[in-house]
Amino acid sequence: MIKHFLLTAWRNLKRNKLLTIIQIFCLTIGLATFTLIFRYVQYEKNWDKFNTKFERVYRAQQSWKDAGDQAVT
Repeated sequence: MIKHFLLTAWRNLKRNKLLTIIQIFCLTIGLATFTLIFRYVQYEKNWDKFNTKFERVYRAQQSWKDAGDQAVT
């Protein structure tokens, strides 16, 4: 049954080459975007995990406006 599905998919890919290229390109962009977002969230969630009491650690940030009215953090 899987062989049948693969054969049908292969025939459709050969028949619609432009559509196939567009779909593979979009899939690649989507997977890359997902991977980057996932890695960013994973990095932010693992902040200060080396500390034994990391649940009690808080991060404070300060931002102010520069002379050129640009926010600086």
